[in-house]
Parts: sequence; C-alpha cells; structure tokens
Amino acid sequence: MPKMEWRLLNLEPNLGNLEPAYRKHVLQFDLAQISLVVLILNAFSIYLIRTDYGFFGWSRLFFALILTRLGVLAFSIVALVRVRKLASPQALEKWVIALTLLGILMTQFIQLTRPFDYLGYVPISSLILFCLYLILPIHLKVRLGLAGLYTLLDFINLSMRTPLNTAEWRSIAMTIVFVNLLGLFISSLLHANRRASYLLLQKEKEANQKLHELAMIDPLTLVKNRRMFLEQGEIEINRCRRYGNPFTLALIDLDQFKQVNDTLGHHAGDEVLGDFARLMDGNTRGQDLFARLGGDEFGLLMPATGTQEAEQVVERLIQLCRAAEFNAAGQSVQIRMSVGLAHDQASVSLDMLMRQADQALYDAKRAGGARAVWKGGEAVHVSG
Repeated sequence: MPKMEWRLLNLEPNLGNLEPAYRKHVLQFDLAQISLVVLILNAFSIYLIRTDYGFFGWSRLFFALILTRLGVLAFSIVALVRVRKLASPQALEKWVIALTLLGILMTQFIQLTRPFDYLGYVPISSLILFCLYLILPIHLKVRLGLAGLYTLLDFINLSMRTPLNTAEWRSIAMTIVFVNLLGLFISSLLHANRRASYLLLQKEKEANQKLHELAMIDPLTLVKNRRMFLEQGEIEINRCRRYGNPFTLALIDLDQFKQVNDTLGHHAGDEVLGDFARLMDGNTRGQDLFARLGGDEFGLLMPATGTQEAEQVVERLIQLCRAAEFNAAGQSVQIRMSVGLAHDQASVSLDMLMRQADQALYDAKRAGGARAVWKGGEAVHVSG
C-alpha cells in the first residue's frame, strides 16, 4: 500500500499508483451521480423558463433563453450517452469538465439578461457554486479551478450592475467566500472518506488473499498443498480441454522413506521431506504445479504437456533426486522416488486421472521403485 500523502488542507489522500484502480472502482457510482445531477439541474433550468417569461414576456430575449436552456439540455443528454459508451475515468472527467463549463457559461449568460437592479439571483448563484464542489467527481485542483472561474465571473457580473454600496459588496463577498470554503471542506471530506474506504477495502482484499494463499501452502514443506493441487488441477484440465492441449498428471512417492523415520526419527524425516520438496519445486517448469498431497506423497500437474515431454520432465526430476544428498538429523542420506503418470482423456475426470496415476505409481513401487510408469504399466526409460 502506498503511504498516504495529504494535500490541500490535509483532506484528500493521494493514492499514488492505486489512483487509476480507484477511479475505475468508483466509475459506476460517479457516472450515476453525475447523470442524476445533470438531469436534475437541467429540469430545474427548464422550470425557470416561467421566470424568464415573467421578466421578458414574449420577447426575442425570452425565446433566446428558451433555446439556450434547451440547447444545454440536448448537449447534456448527448454527453451522458457518449460517456456511458466510453465508460472510462478519463472520458468521464473530460465530459464532466465540458458540461460544467457549459453550465457556468449558461448561468452567467442568463444572469446578465436580468435587470441591472435585480440581485435575487445571488442566493441561487451561491447554491450553484456550492453544488460545483459537491457534485463533481474530479480531482480537487480541477474542482477549485472551475469554482474559481465561476466565482470570478460572478464578481464581474456584479460589477456590471447598478453600483453597490460598501455594505452590500462586503455582504455578497463574504457569502461567496464562505460558500467556497464550505464547499471545499465538505467535498474534500466526502472524497477523502471514499478514498479511505477504498484503501481499507484493498487492505481487506490483501489480507484475504494472504489467508487464501496460506490455506494453499503445506506448513511442513512450504510447497502447495493437496487443496491447491485439486483446485488448480480442475482449472488446468478444463483449460487444456477447452483449447485442445494435452494434460499430464504425475504422482510421486519416496522409496523406503519409512526407514528414515524408523532409524533417524520423524524430525529427520521431516527435514528430508522439506529438502526434497524444495528441490522438486525449484526445478519444475513455470507452467507446472508441484504439491505435497500427504505423508511422503507428492503430485505434479503438467498442463499443455504431451507424453514425450512429460517423460523428459519426470526423468530429469528422478535424476536430480538420485544425485542429491539430503540432510537428516545431521547425517547425509540419499533417497529415491517413484512416479506414476496419467495422460488426460476427454471423458476422464481429474479424480479418475489421479486414480490412474496412483495405480501407475503402485506398479512402479512393485517393480522396485526409482522409476516412472504410465497407467497401464508402460515404464519410462530413466538413464543412469
């Protein structure tokens, strides 16, 4: 997790390299929010046509205002449809900025049409400014820029009207400053809370992932366990069948391992199991999965592997085991391994494939061990 850096009033945490993932995580919520807000604001704008009529009657200006409001509504609908098709955080931010700029210009244009001595729009203007902070699902700097532009245009608009006395200017200016500060503070708290919730969600996912991984690890040998072997086996065999690839499974058993336990003790046997498992696991291919199934029995999944290639893999592992010396209670011991192999058939389940490999392993042990045998009793040639 990246360390949270606090910027601008220490309210919104910087997510660092998690920012793109966060933006995708909240994308659907942001889309729903901005769609609802845009439609509500446009509905309110259409409702205010009655106010336009009250000021201007059936004049040209009245019809110009109607066309302005309807034009913004049409552009908003097109923009929302467009951004939903694109469905990316970057597209959403671009269209939100465009919609906001259009809304600001429309609002200022409508305010300019009002009589010069009319100040009744000031409360509405303050409400719109406050909403700019709350409704925009974009970065804080962009929100500040858009709100700052709206504030500047508001002051320019006011300066073009009937001169205000000092008290009126002070009252309006204090109201606008207060709305900016309040909007900045509340919107930043909302965004910070969403980001903090996302960080907690990510930590929870990481913790669950670690627990899942621990549940898939054999505590003695630190290789994958039987549960992981079975779960991944189902995934791999289905994938190979879907794409028409071969699939081979091997069961491995240590020859005469009981003698190590009987002569040197179970602790020494555990050491041998750990060393053997790490040797095998470290020398398998990246596509394979090696696991301890229980006791001194291990399994090897070989996806996308035909019979000839599987024989080469198994022969190499047998030779590695034969050449290795394992530590057991301070003594060096050598062990051998027997392998039973089974190749996938379209109608055979993973469980049946394991039964076939187990029978092949039994045949290998009965033939003296230190060898590999396919289901059906066909032996794999192992040199040396």
